[in-house]
Amino acid sequence: GILVDALRNNTSLEYLNLENNGGITNNGLKLLLKLVNDVSSINSTLQSNHTLQTSGLSALNKDSAPNEIEKQIRHALVINQENADDSAAAGREKVISTQLNSLTRKELCRQQGIDECNLYSQINDLHLPEVLSLVARTHGHGELFEALVASAASLFSTVNRSQCQQQQCDERERYLVQQAADHTDEAVHHAAISAQHAAIAAQHANRAERMRA
Repeated sequence: GILVDALRNNTSLEYLNLENNGGITNNGLKLLLKLVNDVSSINSTLQSNHTLQTSGLSALNKDSAPNEIEKQIRHALVINQENADDSAAAGREKVISTQLNSLTRKELCRQQGIDECNLYSQINDLHLPEVLSLVARTHGHGELFEALVASAASLFSTVNRSQCQQQQCDERERYLVQQAADHTDEAVHHAAISAQHAAIAAQHANRAERMRA
């Protein structure tokens, strides 16, 4: 726990050799996994340690659970290696490969002792269509179906919001058209009055001309 706490905000240490360290417990492995890929929320994943690249972990236990945790640790470290110069890219890759895969996310939550929550409630409704497209491209249509089920309420909210925005735009356009028509009618009315005044002025001018003659 002390080592993990020390590495939590690390932005420089890339290599850590824990090989043949029989003192690492299953709980220690869970803490190390959460350090490099915290799946408690999208923001937590983005803020995980993306600097550490190697740990030197060996098969410390014969139990299947630690071995599975080690695999997830190594997976996160590989992502860090592949994005060594771009921690933001590493964070995005972890979100895409683990958070957007329901089975992987569920397993990681179990391994880290985290209550699984609805991932899609953390995503802005207006970004959902783009995220769902990413899920389909990355994890296939089966995972897309799971995502659609999980995000149905938010997705319909997005559709309703879009419809509302379109309705507001339509109403605004109708209002502007009506305003333009009203201004046109008013301009025609003023033009007619001006024509009448001009005609009256012409009549007065003709009358004055006749009187002078």
